[in-house]
Amino acid sequence: MLSYSIDSSVFKPPSLPKNIELNKKYIESLKEYRDIISNCYNFIKLEGISVYIFYFKNEFDFEYIKEAEKKSGFPVGRYKRTIGILEKISLFNITEIYHGEAIGPGKYRCEDWFGVKIKNYEKSICNPPLSYENSGFFDRINILGILNSIVYRDSKYHYLILKDDVSELELSSSNIEFSIKISDIPVKYKDFNESSIITKIGVLPVKKLPSISTASKFNTIMEVYNEYYNMAKKDMIPIVFGNDVVKGIKTIRETTGPADRIAAYIETLIEFCKYKKANFNNIFPDDYILRVLGCICSYENKNKMQNDKDFLEQRMFDNGNNTKIPFSLHLKPKTIDPENDLDNRKRTVRIYIHWDSNQEKVIVGWIGRHLSL
Repeated sequence: MLSYSIDSSVFKPPSLPKNIELNKKYIESLKEYRDIISNCYNFIKLEGISVYIFYFKNEFDFEYIKEAEKKSGFPVGRYKRTIGILEKISLFNITEIYHGEAIGPGKYRCEDWFGVKIKNYEKSICNPPLSYENSGFFDRINILGILNSIVYRDSKYHYLILKDDVSELELSSSNIEFSIKISDIPVKYKDFNESSIITKIGVLPVKKLPSISTASKFNTIMEVYNEYYNMAKKDMIPIVFGNDVVKGIKTIRETTGPADRIAAYIETLIEFCKYKKANFNNIFPDDYILRVLGCICSYENKNKMQNDKDFLEQRMFDNGNNTKIPFSLHLKPKTIDPENDLDNRKRTVRIYIHWDSNQEKVIVGWIGRHLSL
């Protein structure tokens, strides 16, 4: 699965016209801006797990509308719905269409999600050059440059969404100091000081966002399991499904979904396996790798796994070879019950996984209800 970051420059509204002769161009830019914001919202809504935003200040507000109408004479107020859409994008980045728990902005802003802190750099150059380059822009794309060169070690996993009609940026930064969070519990950062980072960043122009079908491929999570289980049995994918998975699926409502979200997480596990095989000596823990690939995930509390017998027993699952092993790392896809049932236990899905370095495969031990609910 590809993941995307939307640059904050995308959300900046057109500059107000300085004179009446510029009105026509301004009105055209305004209509284009409205469409861009709407398309971004739909893209985030439908992609869900893999679209992130850099922090931005919503400048298209009622004060902007008032000033724009005064200077242009155009009824800009007819576009006030765009204010609400921008607010939803800036606050959640996963919208109310999925219901369930609200995931706050700290989860889905690139600055927080990827755990990269830029401390200092001497100089950054972007090719081709962009008209809105400034220190803030370079701070943002340096995060992606670091991901591509240090974490992903490849530019194919993550794309930057920009206004510009370019397909790729080449970023060159010298004497750059930064840190990457490699652990949540306890919080731990690793410091880096690179004399030079030269990397490519794939770009998706915002006007060329792919059309995403709203039609579902899968109706139930059991359908997802059957599809990927058959592929795994034929050794078409590097995944092993343990013997407890079907039992787990039966603990959640059949209507829990969207089922396509679970399929997207399984697809990301396939990418995760490719990453692991290509980066044997990687310093990053599996939960961080999965996060940068687009999955919400975490490890269980280490103390509980070691000292709470009942807690551990709940997380002992079959490894696909008739042997129970402990599973700590688990994925947290956002799921809903289309009938708006309030029974969280029946609609909250957890996917417990384990990387088997001998087989070079991911073992899926459990797809089922939240074990602590």
